[in-house]
Amino acid sequence: MAEGRARTVGTAVVVRTERLTPHMVRLVLGGDGLADFDAGGFTDHYIKLLFPPEGVTYASPWDLEAIRSSHPRDEWPRQRAYTVRAWDAAHHELTLDFVVHGDEGLAGPWAARVQPGETVRFLGPGGAYAPDPTAGWHLLVGDESALPAIAAAMERMPVGADVRAFVEVEGPQDEQKVATPDGVVPVWLHRAGRPVGEALVEAITSLEFPSKDVHAFVHGEAGFVKDLRRHLRMERGVPPRTPVDLGLLAPGRNRRGLARDQARLERHGRSRTRTRCLTWRSGSGLTQPRRRLRLGRGPRCRRGAGCGVRQDNGGMRTPRVLTATGVLVALAAGTATAATAAPTPPPHPRGPRSPTPPSRRRWPASTAPSPP
Repeated sequence: MAEGRARTVGTAVVVRTERLTPHMVRLVLGGDGLADFDAGGFTDHYIKLLFPPEGVTYASPWDLEAIRSSHPRDEWPRQRAYTVRAWDAAHHELTLDFVVHGDEGLAGPWAARVQPGETVRFLGPGGAYAPDPTAGWHLLVGDESALPAIAAAMERMPVGADVRAFVEVEGPQDEQKVATPDGVVPVWLHRAGRPVGEALVEAITSLEFPSKDVHAFVHGEAGFVKDLRRHLRMERGVPPRTPVDLGLLAPGRNRRGLARDQARLERHGRSRTRTRCLTWRSGSGLTQPRRRLRLGRGPRCRRGAGCGVRQDNGGMRTPRVLTATGVLVALAAGTATAATAAPTPPPHPRGPRSPTPPSRRRWPASTAPSPP
């Protein structure tokens, strides 16, 4: 999927900056640290910029493994991924475009105030998408965060390619000069205070598709990307094997987690949150009725991969968190302790469960926790 998985920290120097639009700043990086850099295979190449917390310094050169072993987690460098707008291999210059909304975020305000000569550290590059020259036509969709990748893709389109590009920005002042070799320009959609992606969803759902032989690139905020992914697969009938490259951006999500979301969308046509089964049993035979909560995937047990209970050394099964009848119940070695009095739960329909045989226990005998 993505290349550039090595954890070696790269180094570059800010050469110059430029304000492209009211909400977009361009940085050009250079220096000897880019001598071995390569970003030519994909049009959505990205690097992960590293930002140390304020007041924290690291030994030079940076070694992430050493930093993580010698510093607490809150002193680890924070990472932000940004698309490579252009790479000049002859002059070793790397161009990055940053969306800036005042003081919001981490990298945007930094890009707005950084000065030439400052040192930048990064991981990468990675990347996964490039226009397929054999596709019947190309669909490029995204908000301003996807503009660098969409612009790079349009400039690399084969001559004569049928391209439909849609970019949503806040207003006309945020439009840029972007075109394919044949002179095709994107359709600019102005948000004008509406929710991000709403105009894009309206445009794509009303678009007349030339055929189902499409190579689509959809990137931006997670909500509208998932809506368009579902629309392409379920309503437009784009075959599952047809490439649909997605990028989902959401607070607190890293690219590995987004890749898992994309894989689930490929399998099911929608975003699925696994259901955790909170069926539990104490050592004395008391049971609690099953309750299903959309809490994500729980630890594995004999009831299945989605069951949210864990097994202790004695074969008894206890939940991590249980919310039933408004009472928090904690189990410790088969003894149930309730914060407030709770009614005796009914017997489990499956009857009492026998202890787990030693051969099926999760822990080896030498490492199993001893009973209290």
